[in-house]
Amino acid sequence: MITLKSGNMDTYAALCPKNGHKADPFGPDHHFLVLEKGLSLVDALLRDRTAPLESLLDTITRRGMSKIIPESPNFKVRYTLNMIKGGGPKSQFYLMDIGSCWKNNGRPCNGDVTSDFMAMTLLINLNGAYHMYCSPWNAQLLENPFNLCGPYSNPQPQEILHIVPHPVWGDYGYPTKQAEGWIGDPRTWEFEVGRLSQSLYFYQDPGTSPAKRKWMSVDIGTEIYIDPNQEAEWTVSNLDIIIPEQWYLSRHRRGGKF
Repeated sequence: MITLKSGNMDTYAALCPKNGHKADPFGPDHHFLVLEKGLSLVDALLRDRTAPLESLLDTITRRGMSKIIPESPNFKVRYTLNMIKGGGPKSQFYLMDIGSCWKNNGRPCNGDVTSDFMAMTLLINLNGAYHMYCSPWNAQLLENPFNLCGPYSNPQPQEILHIVPHPVWGDYGYPTKQAEGWIGDPRTWEFEVGRLSQSLYFYQDPGTSPAKRKWMSVDIGTEIYIDPNQEAEWTVSNLDIIIPEQWYLSRHRRGGKF
């Protein structure tokens, strides 16, 4: 799926839970862009550019839906990217953004937002192998030092890992240095997403069985953080999620769920 990341920026509405619990309204905060009382960023976009946004959302919901949920380590993602505008100095472009959900004890999510948590890993165009990691707030045993993910970002706890271009990721098909595949350098990528996501660290409570890492979302897109009048533009073509035929057939024969 192609993503345009946004969120509820109205802190007075108190619609976003704080660490999974109902939050009270609060005033301006430097972490949030509050346009005016009772108005979210999405509301503002619909006011000024209704037709283009509706067209974008219509395209997203009608295309790009996979019938198979890819599972680590058994999948790759291949696509061609032509980056035209980057979105300014506060933008982050996610070459590959994958998201999943499991519990800290390794069991699948069941809709309980106090025990389910989202795990995400994103590759962005910056320097250094690791850019950011934050832990789920409901983890029982975190090692110091730790940094909890944003309390208002999601109804359930989150665990987020940002990795960035570095030689260590080259074996998985990811960029090894900054600006590879950036503006003026269109190219076709083939990422070993399954193999990499299997090897990365994600928190689980001690003594629990490893979670099956099934990735319900596989996204490409940009996020511009509180920076007005910026534009990001890119094209994606030939997007494929590739899974081994043997793995697919074995699951199909056993009647397994994808």
